[in-house]
Amino acid sequence: MKKILLTLTTILCTLSNIVAQNVESLETLAQIKTEAFQNSKIEELSFWFTDYMGARLSGSEMYYRAENIAKAIFDSIGLVNINAVNEGKFNFQGWDFDKCYIAMTAPYYSNFTSLPAAWCGSSNGTISGSVIYLNPANDDELSQYKDKVKGSIVLLPSSNTYTDPHYADPTRLRRTDTDLNAMQLEPTINNARRINTGSTSSPSIGEIKATTNSQQLRKLREFAQANGAAAIVYEDGYYNVLSGQSPWFYNRLEKCCPEISISREEQGRMARLIEHGIDVKVELEVSAQFNGKYTMTNLFAEIPGESKKHKDEYVLIGAHLDSWIGGTGANDNASGCIVATEAMRILKAIGAKPKRTIRIALWSGEEQGILGSAAYAENQNMKEPENAAKMALYLNTDNGSGQFRGICFEGNYEAEKFLKAWGEPIKSLGFTTISPRNSYRTDHTSFVKYGAPAYQFIQDNMGYGLSYHTNMDRYERMAINDMKCNAAIIAWLALNAANDENKIPLNIK
Repeated sequence: MKKILLTLTTILCTLSNIVAQNVESLETLAQIKTEAFQNSKIEELSFWFTDYMGARLSGSEMYYRAENIAKAIFDSIGLVNINAVNEGKFNFQGWDFDKCYIAMTAPYYSNFTSLPAAWCGSSNGTISGSVIYLNPANDDELSQYKDKVKGSIVLLPSSNTYTDPHYADPTRLRRTDTDLNAMQLEPTINNARRINTGSTSSPSIGEIKATTNSQQLRKLREFAQANGAAAIVYEDGYYNVLSGQSPWFYNRLEKCCPEISISREEQGRMARLIEHGIDVKVELEVSAQFNGKYTMTNLFAEIPGESKKHKDEYVLIGAHLDSWIGGTGANDNASGCIVATEAMRILKAIGAKPKRTIRIALWSGEEQGILGSAAYAENQNMKEPENAAKMALYLNTDNGSGQFRGICFEGNYEAEKFLKAWGEPIKSLGFTTISPRNSYRTDHTSFVKYGAPAYQFIQDNMGYGLSYHTNMDRYERMAINDMKCNAAIIAWLALNAANDENKIPLNIK
């Protein structure tokens, strides 16, 4: 009996040592922390990826400019195999705009904050005239507008109910211990990608009901386009915080008239003036160009793996480079690009020699349906398990700049032991929650469908929802200190996954 116990003890000790060897040393972690917090380049990278890059709609000339800026950054930190890969045809022709202006000129002058609808047409100079408020009670009444809208500036009704959008301090949106415990103990709840940023305690200054619904709004827009409207003006935000997307961009017409979004307040003012019989005039101008390109490129760079045994395997970290046209795409998703880039810089700075290649990917086409990463997965033929298995780990960052609190492992319980082992030494960085839940609507799902170990971080919201897809998604909205912490976490996890002799198995159902 004693001999059996001694043998079992020896086996357990041996297994324990094997597990211990699969986690990088605390000395390496100390180097990563020192580089991340004492020599951080997060602020400098944030400038280049937001203020300097500007907005970068997929397929636009601004996107290709941003890609070239990122290439230069990758080269400056010593990454290799820097390559923008054409992954296939993009569903939309590239589009840029260089001017958008609208002002009410009668019954008095008032300039409006505005954005063009993505992929809208140009005005070919300044347009001015009286506004037609297209708000019919029924289809019969709509048909009476056919001759009126031709050559006119058309104002559409609002499909959004107006409520007070003021919020409390965004730090209140940090996840509580109760939230995190629920994510571990209730795995059957599939958490949405983003959390609600509404505040039930926020005082209302009154509510104005929507005058139509989104389906009817689309119908009115198509009616105005089909009957020769000179321009369309619609509501797309509050307090001069406007969305950078068109609510109908999936049905974009390449020869449509200019369409301009303004705030609910300005739309409401003009609508009420017109309803009181007052002639409202505006002047506007949109200058936009289609570039004739339907290409979709993803940008890659690497720290090459040094093990012949693992030469075909890689760890991937990524974020999407494309943004909407409002703001500078700071939290969606420059912050993810910045953190991923900083993680690669940290690994280069500490002289990391990974066994497997560590690759960074900046995706395109995410905002149009996760197109870039999906094309990459398809082109890598990941439907074949042996190809999917080459990816040892994919870490995706696309929930803003708030602190990482853990990670969702998409129901792959075999991944749990790896993530817990690698995550134990970084609990002091706030990385405490390893959840079986799924997360949705971002680039890691392109790989999850093939069973690959691709995961999205659990993050504090930190005001992400306050500027999401708006002209206020800018440098000032990012949580810089949280991003420093996040870069350290990614660098640590990526290096562990690159050096662990074992790999997270595929989760093929």
